[in-house]
Amino acid sequence: MLIGESPLAFALTTDQLETFDRAQLLTLRSNARRLQADAGPRAAAAEALLPLIEAELIRRAPAASPAKKRVKKVVAAPAAEAEPSDPAPAAVKAPKARAKKTA
Repeated sequence: MLIGESPLAFALTTDQLETFDRAQLLTLRSNARRLQADAGPRAAAAEALLPLIEAELIRRAPAASPAKKRVKKVVAAPAAEAEPSDPAPAAVKAPKARAKKTA
């Protein structure tokens, strides 16, 4: 199938798309998307070409493997271990309020 009817349009066939490597197909898709945004005969040709490019990319995609769930590994902070020879830290007490002296 020939894509586009104007001289400015893409003159590609689906058989030719099969000869493109992945990088070429991605570049062609990018250019077709850019041209699709423009008005004019190239936009219509690009719009006709995009589904064929997408189909070719999907056809080449490897079989979808089950998605691997990412698991965030949580590491607990190590508990402070006091050595037997170290005394336990003394509890910190708030200073006592001083009583006011009355004269």
